[in-house]
Amino acid sequence: MQDINIRSEETPNPNARRYLVNRAVQDQAKGRFFVSGSDAQEPLADALLAVEGVAAVMLLPGSVTVTKENGTSWEAVEPAALTAIDRQLA
Repeated sequence: MQDINIRSEETPNPNARRYLVNRAVQDQAKGRFFVSGSDAQEPLADALLAVEGVAAVMLLPGSVTVTKENGTSWEAVEPAALTAIDRQLA
């Protein structure tokens, strides 16, 4: 299997980043949205919501959008978010 490639891109919302992934994030074509404090029952969403400072996650077939809490820096969130995506999709 090919190595996972994750590319980060900014969104119009400074508290959200989109991570483009070179493999299927989910089978469903429709996006799914999960918020902190909920039991997503989706391993990738649960792993990302467990990252300190993550407020919400949206899963699409080829990307993941992570929304961080106000006052939390991307420097604090992004390394753990990338690790969670890599581990769940590997």
